[in-house]
Amino acid sequence: MLLCGTLIFSNLTAAASPTQLKEEGWLNQASLLVDAAKGSNTAATQFIKDVRESRTQLRKIMLSARNVPLTSEHRALHSTLVLLDVLLKSAAACQTAGYIVCPPMLMSQLNTILKNAYQNLDKTKSKLIETTAGKSQ
Repeated sequence: MLLCGTLIFSNLTAAASPTQLKEEGWLNQASLLVDAAKGSNTAATQFIKDVRESRTQLRKIMLSARNVPLTSEHRALHSTLVLLDVLLKSAAACQTAGYIVCPPMLMSQLNTILKNAYQNLDKTKSKLIETTAGKSQ
């Protein structure tokens, strides 16, 4: 029922533009994992594989940004993405009879951090567009 890891997270390391950041692609896919964790009919084996692939792709994104000066908004985005990744790993550990069954507190945390990540993404994109527009003038 869950997505195939290779299909979900392929091509997330493409070049960023003011309207599409690599982090945005990862966040959209992580959002699907959060949705999958909400249902008690998500197969644990596939979910664990998808979370593992998600972590690998996030690591690539973080490594590609390590030698680039980041704005405070971008650093805040990265912090929330890492926290979301940790919570997804916790969700992957919530197995009951071969299915993912997360406690309500974990689901609440996942939803809150996901919301914060999207807010940080919007701030990062706004700052990037502002900076790009300032350089072109």
